[in-house]
Amino acid sequence: MKTARTVDTTPWCDDSSAFSERRRARGSRPRERLRLNVEVASPGQFIPVPEGWEERSRFIRTIGNAMFFHYDLYAQALAKVERGHARDLADIRAMLDRGLVEAGRAREYFQRIEPALYRFPAIDPPTFKRAVDAMFPL
Repeated sequence: MKTARTVDTTPWCDDSSAFSERRRARGSRPRERLRLNVEVASPGQFIPVPEGWEERSRFIRTIGNAMFFHYDLYAQALAKVERGHARDLADIRAMLDRGLVEAGRAREYFQRIEPALYRFPAIDPPTFKRAVDAMFPL
């Protein structure tokens, strides 16, 4: 038996009707065939994300009329730190190893969002800061 690996992807479109139930149902076959976990969510739903995330999102490729980007990698990394699941922490280590994020910049990014953490009552700022410090040491 083959084990499915969960890979998170965040579809985003500036036309919210693109994610209607009808379209979601039509698009479910490739998701099932690829065993892809599609979450209609973004790091900004879990941690504060500074303005300009669009510019910080990294281009992947264009297929037809669709353009694909990696959402702001520092927002992704910090959202994964906050969630703290083993798979998330492994993802962050891989991002660091591949040079996709840098520890110093991740800590700076956290300092930028720290004043806005009050808007996310599920986050305990001191615990989050300790996790960031542990993941991104000086």
